[in-house]
Amino acid sequence: MCMASITLMDLRNLTWERDLNRSVSTACFSNFYLRNLISFLETKMSLDQDFQKVAGSVRNWKTTPADSENLALYSLYKQATIGDVNIAEPSGLVEKAKFKAWTDRKGISQDDAKKQYIELAGQLQGKYA
Repeated sequence: MCMASITLMDLRNLTWERDLNRSVSTACFSNFYLRNLISFLETKMSLDQDFQKVAGSVRNWKTTPADSENLALYSLYKQATIGDVNIAEPSGLVEKAKFKAWTDRKGISQDDAKKQYIELAGQLQGKYA
């Protein structure tokens, strides 16, 4: 019978060499692990592909979004591609506004920022595309 409850620590401690020498129940663990790993990677790849596709289409919109919408897109894009702000605050007015918008996204994971960017771009597309 396969193991029903597996923790992240179990996955971290797994080594392929040990796994190959285990019983049938551990073979089920391997199948479980592989299925979940493949599912995770497919989801991650799909999100990354969707994000790149949407970001490319936003760059080709016919008109530029309003400043507040553009800052929201910019900050989500930066958070999605780089993560939390990693630069000193700039001095220019426009640069400060961009910096503040990006700083306001601090703590959002890159995947969540990608999802939010895709959602926001979808809402704005009919208006600007």
